[in-house]
Amino acid sequence: VHLHQLYRGLPVFQMTRTVRFDVQSQPVDAPGDNASIPDGFSIEPRLTAEEAVLAAAQHLARSGGTTHNQFGETFELPKVDVADYRPELVAGFPLPSRPTVLSKGPFENAVPAHLVVFIEPNKPRLAWQTVLTLPNYTDQYLILVSADERTGEILYAKSTTHRIKAKGLVYEFSPGIA
Repeated sequence: VHLHQLYRGLPVFQMTRTVRFDVQSQPVDAPGDNASIPDGFSIEPRLTAEEAVLAAAQHLARSGGTTHNQFGETFELPKVDVADYRPELVAGFPLPSRPTVLSKGPFENAVPAHLVVFIEPNKPRLAWQTVLTLPNYTDQYLILVSADERTGEILYAKSTTHRIKAKGLVYEFSPGIA
C-alpha cells in the first residue's frame, strides 16, 4: 500500500511511504521518504491561492525559448499571455490543504491549487501547488509557489508533458490480410 505523507493534513510534496504486509496481513515495515518538520512550522499561508496562481502564470509568461529532449531534438516552448489575467475563485473546500479551483483565464482548464509542504535542504516550506494547462493542451506545468515568509517565490516548475517526435505508418487493418 502506497501512502502519501501528510503533515497536519497537508501533503508533503513528492514524499511517499510504502507499507508492506506479511501473509497474515500483519505490517512488516514501512519504508519510504522521511523529513523532519520543526516545531512551530506554520501551515497558515501568507499568500492567497489567487496570488499564487497569478505568480505561477507570470512565471510561465516569462519563460519561453526552446528545450531539448534526451535525443537532442529541439522543441519550442509554448507561450501564454497573462497580462489581463486575474484569477478568480471558482470553488474552495474547508480542508487543511485548502483545495481550490480558480478561473482558467488564458489557460485550457480551470486551475487547481492546494497547499503542500515542500522540503528544501535546510528547512521545509509552505507552498501552493498549481497545475496550469496551456491552450490546446500544448503543455502542462506543475508549479509550486511559496506561501510562507518569502511569498511568491517559484520553488518548483516542471512540465508534465512528455514529448516524442516520430513517424510511422498506421493501418486500419493488417496489410497482410486482404
